[in-house]
Amino acid sequence: MVVVPVYHKIRVTFVDVQKWITKLHELFSVFLKGVPLEWDLHLVTVNLFKEEVRNSSRYFHIRRKLLLKPFPKYLWRAVLSAGKIEVFECLVDATDMMQSAPFIDMFWYHNDLKAAVGEALTDPSISDVVEETLTPRLAEVLRDHTVS
Repeated sequence: MVVVPVYHKIRVTFVDVQKWITKLHELFSVFLKGVPLEWDLHLVTVNLFKEEVRNSSRYFHIRRKLLLKPFPKYLWRAVLSAGKIEVFECLVDATDMMQSAPFIDMFWYHNDLKAAVGEALTDPSISDVVEETLTPRLAEVLRDHTVS
């Protein structure tokens, strides 16, 4: 047995986020067939995240927005790599309630993947299958971050 102390304000657990990521993985694997997918899921403080935003060219086009945006103190950060290339990232409020699907932001580093997911989420002929795979709330959050 391992006992790990966790700050009492962290209400969304690793297992909670892993469930959502598993559902996203099922969807993304449909569009990224034959490519090994790997998730990096870890807890960060807002200060560490914003430090990376300042120092990384990855966020160049939205740096100012992210640095000025208020975030909770703790974030779950999930980055999806297809092969060696990062294609998607999402931030989850670790201090929110699990039932709310507390995704704060999603970043797409692969425009074709974003377009394919957006099409799947808005196609009425498969909307039932997509929502069944993702859950209606997660489909709604993902739709908000793919459809402009």
